[in-house]
Order: sequence, then structure tokens, then C-alpha cells
Amino acid sequence: MRQFINPVLSSEQCVYLTARVTPEDIKRVMFQLKDGKAPGPDGYLAEFFKLNWNVVGNDVIAAIQYCFTFMYYQLHSTVLTLVPKVENAMHMKNFKPIACCNHGSKSRPTPRRLGRVVTVSTPTDTIP
Repeated sequence: MRQFINPVLSSEQCVYLTARVTPEDIKRVMFQLKDGKAPGPDGYLAEFFKLNWNVVGNDVIAAIQYCFTFMYYQLHSTVLTLVPKVENAMHMKNFKPIACCNHGSKSRPTPRRLGRVVTVSTPTDTIP
């Protein structure tokens, strides 16, 4: 599996990924959330934040920036695993990737930033 993963990022990519999340980033991402989806752990739907942004926006921004600054690794973790689709799987096509992540981490700017610097390949070689 290691042959399919290149863990090295350039200095520019590292700077881009670790740049401070701005209030504009947070508002843009919040307003891109789809309406009518299941509420987050706090019980609120995306529509609540959108409709009441003028009241709660500054608090939402402050909370998210706090999490990125002081609690990032605790609140924004993802477990990524490959689940075999068949018995004795030996090829990448025989695995299904499953990501178990905190609900909030899916809507944060970081995954969008990561997608700009990391390319996902679809290897067809046999797993050693």
C-alpha cells in the first residue's frame, strides 16, 4: 500500500494548508452547506445558521477559529480505512474506502484546501 501514497508536500502546499481560516472562508463554507440535511451534533440545521447569520455569525466564526487554533486535532479527526469488497482482496479495486469523520469537519475549509494539493490515484497493481 505504501507505494501508492506519497506523503511529501511542497513548502508552498504546507503554507497553503496551514494558512489561517478567515471569517470569509467560514461564511462561504457555511452558506455552501445544503439545506434539509440532518442536524449536526448541536442539533441545528444549516438553515438556522444561514437565516440567523446576522445574529450568530460572529460567534460561529469565533468558535470555529478557536477550534482551528486550540482544539484542531481533537475535534477534526477522520479515520480512513479500506474495507475489502471480496474475500482475499488483492487489488485496490477490491476495496471500498470508508471515511468516518466528525460531521463538522466535512464542511470546514480544510478538506477543500486538501483537495487542491492532494491527488488521489486509482492504482491497479497488486497489494504487496
